[in-house]
Amino acid sequence: MEMISVINHPHPVLPAVGVESRAHVWKAGETIRELLIRQGLDTHQEITIILNDRLLTVEEWDTVCPQPKDIINVKAVVSGGGSDDGGSDVGQVIMAIVVVVVAYYTGIYVGG
Repeated sequence: MEMISVINHPHPVLPAVGVESRAHVWKAGETIRELLIRQGLDTHQEITIILNDRLLTVEEWDTVCPQPKDIINVKAVVSGGGSDDGGSDVGQVIMAIVVVVVAYYTGIYVGG
């Protein structure tokens, strides 16, 4: 029985937290996505997949078939941030800091 190793790194900021390493039976013709779904991983979450030492594109998840003794690393990535384009909204962060500073210095006058 030939096996494939899947290492899941579910925490995007602390790579050592919650790491799970599992061996799965190799199935000829099974794609990366099919293997991960069979393992119970959600392939629609923000993740990167490294097959041995190669970072795969999302398109390759449905075309690349791992081979026996391959190692698949699944790593959660940080995403989002609140702006419409999914990135971090720097202006919003700066305004929040300004509000805190102004409230600190004007609070004694307003509060009595």
